Amino acid sequence: MNLTELSKAAFQNAKAHGFNETEDIERTLMLIITEISEAVDAHRKGWRAEENRSWYDAFIEKTTDIDKRMTAFEGYIKNNLEDELADVVIRIASLCGACADNLEADKEQWKAAERQATWMHTNVSFPAMCLHLCHSIFTANSVRNCNGYRWLDAVKFVAWQVIEYCKLVGIDLDWYINAKMEYNKHRQPMHGNCKY
Repeated sequence: MNLTELSKAAFQNAKAHGFNETEDIERTLMLIITEISEAVDAHRKGWRAEENRSWYDAFIEKTTDIDKRMTAFEGYIKNNLEDELADVVIRIASLCGACADNLEADKEQWKAAERQATWMHTNVSFPAMCLHLCHSIFTANSVRNCNGYRWLDAVKFVAWQVIEYCKLVGIDLDWYINAKMEYNKHRQPMHGNCKY
């Protein structure tokens, strides 16, 4: 996954659909937390897309009709755990793009995210891990105006942990991000009826 390209594409798609992540940073951070909460809800309900993925792939192979592809995504993939984890990374990537940054990390940052994701996967429940991710977002916001603090790096660290967690549990996050980005590309402006 090229995280620089993802940051640009996610931001451009959000902008094309009328969203403005930098207009109200607190709102954008809360929407990231909402995606994390939706992942917990999907996990709690046992909603997994992995078992539907082959059906989805087989269906979209047979049609180029965008409406049918959108309906298939909504029926097979949308709102499942993998989709919600992809949404977390996409929202953070879009925020990075809006802030003229990208989601890339150096080796030291990736190792730290890998260690943290491994520790959480080994030692805490999925909801507890997600609570930790939300806490990281709250912390980033609370120190956003402090001189010298790279608050966006703290938000990016959440995405890196999600990516590493997915590797640990065998979720092909690249596939889900690409599928969601394709789905989002064809959605209505402001996703139909969203105020923000």
